[in-house]
Amino acid sequence: MMQPHAEDCQERLQKINAEFEEFSYIVSHDLKAPVRAITNLASWIEEDLEGTLPEDSQENFRLLKNRVGRLEKMIQALLEFSRVARLQLETGAVDVKSKIEKLAHEVAENRELKLTISGKIAPLETYAEKLTFVLGELLRNAIFFNSKTQPEIKVELQENAEALQITIADNGPGFPETSLPKLFTMFYTVLPKDQLETTGAGLAIVNKIVNFVGGKITAGNHPEGGAVFTLTWPKKMPSAN
Repeated sequence: MMQPHAEDCQERLQKINAEFEEFSYIVSHDLKAPVRAITNLASWIEEDLEGTLPEDSQENFRLLKNRVGRLEKMIQALLEFSRVARLQLETGAVDVKSKIEKLAHEVAENRELKLTISGKIAPLETYAEKLTFVLGELLRNAIFFNSKTQPEIKVELQENAEALQITIADNGPGFPETSLPKLFTMFYTVLPKDQLETTGAGLAIVNKIVNFVGGKITAGNHPEGGAVFTLTWPKKMPSAN
């Protein structure tokens, strides 16, 4: 049985977390308009000076718009992070195998992809949009950071009475061992952000969603090479309240 002091600490922690989420939501929401105004102002100045700007100034404008664009994406990601327990709480049936097949080919776009799915999971009544987001981000990570001509993804599906277990392995470069403890940190990227078109927020949002539903997500490297994510998703969802 939990002691009164421990219960009090837990209640305080929950209150602090709720206040932080509210703060993050308000700040990220209110920052969107002024950042958009900076983008517009830079474009107007560039248009006014068109034909008179030296090459280095043109490059500076390009860098400015690029950095502001990245900031906009980071603000949007922070907004999505704060909304995890607020939105997309409607339940619906999900055929996990079909969903993975659809998402993988959407993420791959025109790239040739080898997708292998083993095991079977019965259709699940769950927070459908949240599970879709999680699966999409894990598949995106397996494809987007894989420079091979044909990305290869192996998915293993298992279930028991309490939860699903979904393992997603790829034939990409894997992760540096020093990066593994930081993978689910907000805005963390293995490579410098200047080399990537990503905010580094996807896996942090995935982790928060999985924690919210009472599941578990781990990341590691396959002995034969490539990254491996293991997702445990409970069959019983927490109350939307």
